[in-house]
Amino acid sequence: MAISLERVFPKEESSHLRGTGVNTPHFCQSIRAHRLARNLSTHGFCGSLIEGYSLSFEDALALGVDMSGSVIVCAVDNNPCRIAVSTYYRELQIPVIFTAVSADARHGYVFVQEPGKACFGCLFTDAVNDETYPCPGTPAVKDILKVVGGLVSYAVDTLLMDRLRLWTYMSLSHY
Repeated sequence: MAISLERVFPKEESSHLRGTGVNTPHFCQSIRAHRLARNLSTHGFCGSLIEGYSLSFEDALALGVDMSGSVIVCAVDNNPCRIAVSTYYRELQIPVIFTAVSADARHGYVFVQEPGKACFGCLFTDAVNDETYPCPGTPAVKDILKVVGGLVSYAVDTLLMDRLRLWTYMSLSHY
C-alpha cells in the first residue's frame, strides 16, 4: 500500500491557485490553505494524507513543521521560495521538481533537481539573488498548466518508480 503526504503552503502559491476553487477574494490565507488541501484530498488514494498550512515555506521551516518527503514539487511564483526549497532539500538529498508558467501563459518549464546533480540556482543563476515576489495576479490558463502538470506527474513517476527520463529540464513555449 502506498501512503503519501502532501503539505500545501498557498501563501507562496496564491497566483497558481486559480481553477482550484479556492482563489476567490473573500478567502483569507488560512481558509485558502485548508480548502485547497480538502479539494486535493478528493484525488488522493491508498491512505494519502494532505495537510494545509497557512504559512510560507520559510515560516513553516522556522516553526519546525515536518517537511520530509520522497519527492517535493515546488510550484510557487517567486524565486526566494524556490531558492529556499532548493537549498533545504539539496542538503537533505531529496529530489525536487520545480515548475512554473509565465504570466502570459506562453512559456512553462519543469526542472528536476536530483541529489548530487545541478540545483535550481545552477540552472537559473539570476534567481539566486532575486528577492522579488511578483505574483502577477493574472488568471491561469488551463492549457499550459495541463501540459506542465503532465510533465510534473511523469517526473514524479520516474523518481519514485526508477523509470527512464531523458531530461532534467523541459521548457515549453508558444511564441
